[in-house]
Amino acid sequence: MNITKKVKNIFSSNLKRYIYVCMMCALPFLCMSARCDDDHDNHLGYCVYLENESEDIIYVGTSENKGVISPAYVFMHGEELPSLQPGERFEFVITGWKRVNRPGQYYQFIVFKKSTLENHDMREIIEKGIYDERYIFNFKELEQMNFIISFTGKNYEE
Repeated sequence: MNITKKVKNIFSSNLKRYIYVCMMCALPFLCMSARCDDDHDNHLGYCVYLENESEDIIYVGTSENKGVISPAYVFMHGEELPSLQPGERFEFVITGWKRVNRPGQYYQFIVFKKSTLENHDMREIIEKGIYDERYIFNFKELEQMNFIISFTGKNYEE
């Protein structure tokens, strides 16, 4: 092998290693930048918190669609819903391009207690639209609430 090829091979492998190391070093910073801080605002967007103030384990579904969120919408997407223990909070980031206060732009949360999911089969939940609480807010309403939604587990109709 001539000397030119050896130099190119060394440079090529070192460059690949350098790029790999740079990417691995940058990854934690990118992950941290998507997290929210105490003032609910980061450079990527606003953070909305749903706090579980009930005594139950809950599961949370979210949507930014214009239509009203339903159990069918949540479960048909096949994604696992995040669960919250009593006292925990769910973090939802509204990124910059979603922040625009467009007419009809709503941020929706649907809550299921663990007991609800255990006492009803999935077909019944979807067909009858069973859930424990649904929240629908536009950006201005969330802003007035300081981006914090509290789930107490108490039905407003009781």
